[in-house]
Amino acid sequence: MNRTLGLLPLALPLSFAAAMLATVILMTGSPSPALASPPSNGTVIEGVSVPGLTLGATRSEVEKSYGPPSFCQSGSKPGDDALCTYNVSGGTIEVFYRSGSGRDPSGNSKDVAAAVEWSGLPDWPTSRGITTSNALSNPQGVIDAYPGAIVTRFGDGRPRRVFDGALGIEIDWIPVEYTTQLTVEMKIFRTGDGTRPRH
Repeated sequence: MNRTLGLLPLALPLSFAAAMLATVILMTGSPSPALASPPSNGTVIEGVSVPGLTLGATRSEVEKSYGPPSFCQSGSKPGDDALCTYNVSGGTIEVFYRSGSGRDPSGNSKDVAAAVEWSGLPDWPTSRGITTSNALSNPQGVIDAYPGAIVTRFGDGRPRRVFDGALGIEIDWIPVEYTTQLTVEMKIFRTGDGTRPRH
């Protein structure tokens, strides 16, 4: 006889998944909380925010909204976790950290998000309607959307980078190794405070 909670008679008519949920609820008093994760859609505001994250947010605020990163890499100092990556369905998000004063991060909860870069995530349009998808299919549309940007090009004339430092956005067309294909990465960064991270 199962003496744990005496759930066997209750669980018989339920599916296995429902029985497991019922057990968790009875044991804890509530359903277990869902893990935080980056939103799959929403508007990007150049130099300000991406869905679920505002530039200048502390590392602890980022992790409260996005959950723990898939992994982090150190920058100029071991353990500073200067770049944290979130592998999500449909893309990748990278959060670049700096200290609150714009210096190298220290790897603690008070570091702030200075920039966010993403690939994929076609449902993250900027305030000017640019996504990774339409940037790939219509590069001229990116140039038209950011007329004050600096445009660099590949040798064949195709856009390589559109960089608008005043607005805090960069769009890069990246060659896919061993192919003639390109992919698009987009980045927003804080403007006017010297925190734009180096590549």
